[in-house]
Amino acid sequence: MATFKKILLWICIVLFVLIAGFFGGWKYSEYRIRRNGEQSAAELKSKLELAESKLAELQNGYDNILQLAGRQREQLDSIRDIINESKSISSKHEEELRDIDATITDIERTVQRITEDFAKIQRIVESDGTEGK
Repeated sequence: MATFKKILLWICIVLFVLIAGFFGGWKYSEYRIRRNGEQSAAELKSKLELAESKLAELQNGYDNILQLAGRQREQLDSIRDIINESKSISSKHEEELRDIDATITDIERTVQRITEDFAKIQRIVESDGTEGK
């Protein structure tokens, strides 16, 4: 009977150790999952803040370019008006005026392309920012 009690006691101890180990491992696994989730959330938050910062910089740059393009357009329109008024100047200057007019047209196209490119960039950045939310 004493041997039976010893065997029963050892079985209880082994079962207790196995159950304690199982629950301890389970809790540790939960802890690791929670810790990894918190770390991932912190990393994502910092990346989101960085993306928002870059978006603000891009929007600021885009606004500055639009303002600059507007001022340049006004200046180009003024130059074009002067050119149109001075078309009556001697024929000697006509070729120079055509070259200046062509240059102004090229500048206008460049400003238009820059404006379109920044509009595309802004749409891309805005669509990237909304996909993550």
